[in-house]
Amino acid sequence: MADYATYPCRIVTPEGVTFDDEIVKLIVTGKGGQIGLLARHTPLVADLKLGHIKVELPDGTWKTWASEEGFVQVHDSQGSVVVEGAVAIDDIDLEAADALISEAQQELERAEQQAAAAASMNPEAEVEEDAI
Repeated sequence: MADYATYPCRIVTPEGVTFDDEIVKLIVTGKGGQIGLLARHTPLVADLKLGHIKVELPDGTWKTWASEEGFVQVHDSQGSVVVEGAVAIDDIDLEAADALISEAQQELERAEQQAAAAASMNPEAEVEEDAI
């Protein structure tokens, strides 16, 4: 690993500060693709989309969060990430996530069946997109 300068970085959600420490590198999912940021980066503000936030710590280890939309700002070798939500990858319960996905798929199937049944009862009526 090359010796790069560190800089302070803060990740903030509506619930509060998720991370606040010195880092070597910040990688975020921008609307136009991944953005990697080191110390002394030119000032930047960018929109973020659903994706991830990764930080490299001075000891060479990485921390990663699944993140919602937001923005990143870098100015005077300080990084700030403000997102609607961020969950540390290590904190994600895969079984619970799979259960939520299955539940959502079942709900979608029920809604599609209800919409199809309503359309077959009254074929001239338009089905609203919100019903699906």
